[in-house]
Amino acid sequence: MAWAYDAERNPDAELWLTLDESERLDVVLAHHQALGNAHANLANPQAHAAMHVVIENQLAEDNPFAARVTLKRLMDGGLNRHEAIHAMGIVASKRLFAVLKNKEKWDADAYIRDLNALDAKTAFGSVRPKN
Repeated sequence: MAWAYDAERNPDAELWLTLDESERLDVVLAHHQALGNAHANLANPQAHAAMHVVIENQLAEDNPFAARVTLKRLMDGGLNRHEAIHAMGIVASKRLFAVLKNKEKWDADAYIRDLNALDAKTAFGSVRPKN
């Protein structure tokens, strides 16, 4: 595939949605490998890429719409797009971990509340990640 993912730019939603999940993972992994040192110490690059894919899927599908609103709010608050995707991925990961740990159903309303509560200044605590 000639197309390359860039976490700093909105992928064309129509193109993104034509890719199957494995292609989406591949382009996200390739992007992170190209970043070199900034993502060199990831414990699990595939899991990291999967969270990017989850968030990009939500943005491309506008579902939940809160994802698009959250991305804009985080970027307006000073995060670059890649950092905002990471912050949103952390929220999704925490919610997913709770679902898996407690063997409960996904609570879409709670996830939307978590996204709505996300703030650029506090998204990463006191440590801002390197892209």
